[in-house]
Amino acid sequence: MKKALILTLMLLGNVLVGEKLSSKAQDVPLTKAISARWSPDGRILAIGADNGLWFYYPTTGKIDFILSDVGGGVWTDDGKLFIGTAFLDPNTLQLEEFTDYSFDPNVGGIGYSKDFKQAAVRYGNYFENIAVYDTSNGDLIRQIKVDRGMTTDAAWSPDETQFALTLANGSLLIVSNSDNPVITEYPQNLFASRIVWSKDGRFLAIGLGQQTLRILDTKNKTYLGDLLGQVSYRIEWSPDGSRIAASDLDGSITIWDVSTSMVIEKYQTTSYLWNIDFSPFGATLALAMDTTSKPSIPIASSTANIDNTSVYIEPIQGVDAVQIVVPAPSPEKLESITQACGVQPIVEQSLTAQIDTNNLQAFTTQVSALTDTEIPPGCKADLLAVANALIAKAQQP
Repeated sequence: MKKALILTLMLLGNVLVGEKLSSKAQDVPLTKAISARWSPDGRILAIGADNGLWFYYPTTGKIDFILSDVGGGVWTDDGKLFIGTAFLDPNTLQLEEFTDYSFDPNVGGIGYSKDFKQAAVRYGNYFENIAVYDTSNGDLIRQIKVDRGMTTDAAWSPDETQFALTLANGSLLIVSNSDNPVITEYPQNLFASRIVWSKDGRFLAIGLGQQTLRILDTKNKTYLGDLLGQVSYRIEWSPDGSRIAASDLDGSITIWDVSTSMVIEKYQTTSYLWNIDFSPFGATLALAMDTTSKPSIPIASSTANIDNTSVYIEPIQGVDAVQIVVPAPSPEKLESITQACGVQPIVEQSLTAQIDTNNLQAFTTQVSALTDTEIPPGCKADLLAVANALIAKAQQP
């Protein structure tokens, strides 16, 4: 493969790399969102829109326009936003150039390692093999000969130990990322449309036709079962792997309990739905939509009798293209998030007591008063979202 320097000097929104950006309050409508991604700490929702990049801060309700000509990005583990050719620090608004010397437009990209020091690609006449490169110099780290026929999709597991490949003949391959690769084939005529790893890299969600998701346990090499009733244009795992959400362009969303294969929630938007993302503590789901046009394709039959009033939506003032929904709120969910927040024991005990006595107004008051040093901002946002959803649910006739 040829090595290519894709960037020597980058200009984004008339701002040079290394120069500090300046955010500004919203002054243009946000009606078409392409992506919505939570930061690892849940403090920021990065919104990629047709007019640029926006940051929404859920605990304050503030939304800032950050950068033009950027349609979103991917968060790194250390809390920076990767926007293709640079990393954006959300705290300092500094851009740090990223040059991938292994880039080649003639190969099929799989993805980057967590530290972005490695890139994995598919190559060959039928994209049937895998290569892993050092992004800093373009040197080949590893070639993995698969040679099982044409591949149609690929996904690198979050722990970077294995790849999932779908083949044109309908099979699925799990390939270890090693010099002596182990290849496991699942020839069940899957013909997968999309494959997504769980956050821990053990399970694989396989989007099939006919409104079906199949879950594979790659450790035990067994299927957990099928999740039915949703076309899967986008698939998202909750951080703890207990829930999975799938959506279609027509605006339909289904959320399942993975352990029982039961539907937790169904929801139908009235706009094109491009992207969904669970918050880091798993209580909310962000939706990125195009509200400027309605889906011309028929609404999925599986969503024909959905009661959207059962779904609580956290409002974002002045923003139509992004919704934050709270699927299946419950006191149990509120208590589990409280325990996961890592607050001081005396604070956790007080909050738990308020949940147990259904004193949610006092609960929201206490959580709102906690500072960022006392509670992670993302956990605070999720606690308030679930509590507000329960309060709203109790007020329904």
